[in-house]
Amino acid sequence: MAAEDIDRIKIFVAGEPKLKENLEFIPDVGTLSIFPHHSNLKLLGLSFYLFGTQHLPLYGMASSISSLTFITDYSQLDKAVSILLKYLDLPPNHAPFRPEIHVIQKKK
Repeated sequence: MAAEDIDRIKIFVAGEPKLKENLEFIPDVGTLSIFPHHSNLKLLGLSFYLFGTQHLPLYGMASSISSLTFITDYSQLDKAVSILLKYLDLPPNHAPFRPEIHVIQKKK
């Protein structure tokens, strides 16, 4: 969720006791997605190992058939990228590390 929506979400959660007891708000997180074409599970294990040994917080992880996405502190994204880059070969035309366009949804 966007930071500007947190107060609205907290009000909603306050009325849902089951949700409230299982929810933690962590400010300023970001996602790091990699697309390991033709890779195996070694990269996933290595990524977990690197996050742990470098003391990078890992709040969540998601995977799909083509990507691995890690959720960590926004302020640590550059560190996470530089650590992973030591073990990854990127093509010359790889996607930018930071989005070039920021899209926000306007409230109606």
